[in-house]
Amino acid sequence: MKITVHTEPPKVLATPKEIFHLMNKLGCTRQEAIDIIRTDKQIDKMTVAEATADLSKEQKQAIKTATITHTKERKPVKRERKIDAIKKRFINGIRIYLEGCGAKVEPLKNETDLHFNFENEHYSLKLTKHRPPKK
Repeated sequence: MKITVHTEPPKVLATPKEIFHLMNKLGCTRQEAIDIIRTDKQIDKMTVAEATADLSKEQKQAIKTATITHTKERKPVKRERKIDAIKKRFINGIRIYLEGCGAKVEPLKNETDLHFNFENEHYSLKLTKHRPPKK
């Protein structure tokens, strides 16, 4: 009779902390917790087809409906932009000054941006109105 001795340490499936946590949560024994962890690791290695092979048609349909995200299609909201009259006055004053200096000002799109060409170089100005500081 031949006896073989394995000198390899046993494979560690989980840390003692994970096993203890599972025992407390499920109220099971240490061996049951280890079996649960071993089964979970086997399932994690399976493909989706292998994992769902033994399910009925109704169970597969339930999985499909549970995993579908029902996101509501958002419709774009048309909001009217408030025009800041003070910023518009500043930009128009700057525009008039630049035209007087010989710059070619592009048409204004809004009261915040000003684009112009001066001596074959392209420039842009952006006017920002800051919020009042918090007290």
